[in-house]
Amino acid sequence: GTAQVEFKRNDDATKAFQQYNKRLIDQNRPMKVEIILDPARIPPPPLSTRVAPAPKQAVTVRQAAPAAGQPRRTGGKPRGKNNKQPTKSAADLDAEMEDYQKAKE
Repeated sequence: GTAQVEFKRNDDATKAFQQYNKRLIDQNRPMKVEIILDPARIPPPPLSTRVAPAPKQAVTVRQAAPAAGQPRRTGGKPRGKNNKQPTKSAADLDAEMEDYQKAKE
């Protein structure tokens, strides 16, 4: 069966929920207790919270824009021009290594 109980105080409803929800009854079946609130009976928030000035948001610090003609620092890979050097062949790399070894001696 089902039953509907109306409480006048929220504390009493919470206490009943904690005490009886999932309690075993009728051949070891758990009791299901639900709290249903009537939105029409919920008191509105106090006037002081509705009229008070909004809390100040955290101030975000912005960095100044770079001067005209200066590149932006984005922290990522630069875009735009393809400044890639041509890929060197194995023979070119070997020749550079030999020159380096000779200069080192």
